[in-house]
Amino acid sequence: MRFVTANKPVSTTHKDLGELSTTVEVPQLDSVEEFVTFCGGNDGALEFINNAVETAAKNGGRATLRNAAKDADVAKVYEDTKRVVKEYTPRTGGDKAPSKARKIAVLDSVTALVESGAEFTREQLLELLAKAK
Repeated sequence: MRFVTANKPVSTTHKDLGELSTTVEVPQLDSVEEFVTFCGGNDGALEFINNAVETAAKNGGRATLRNAAKDADVAKVYEDTKRVVKEYTPRTGGDKAPSKARKIAVLDSVTALVESGAEFTREQLLELLAKAK
């Protein structure tokens, strides 16, 4: 195991001391075997991974709830949230949290495709637009 300086400091606002922030070193592992040992064995590693997956998947779900339009159909928002959480993978996790910037990027790419002269069926266009939700 090695220790590296974290990309961002640990910081908070303390009720009496105000803004606190400090640079920290975090453990980094170099192999799956080292990870399993770090977790105390296979069961510990699996428990750690499952907890991390659940947390990350639910973070995407929270973003879906948070970014819902004020006039959204709540049942549809819940359906979208369940889909985002269920479809989570570590590689796509960041893409599952629908931020305004992501929505704009998807809409910009759809606009560029449409302006390119390419032809789409209604279903294809709806599928592209659904990626912005």
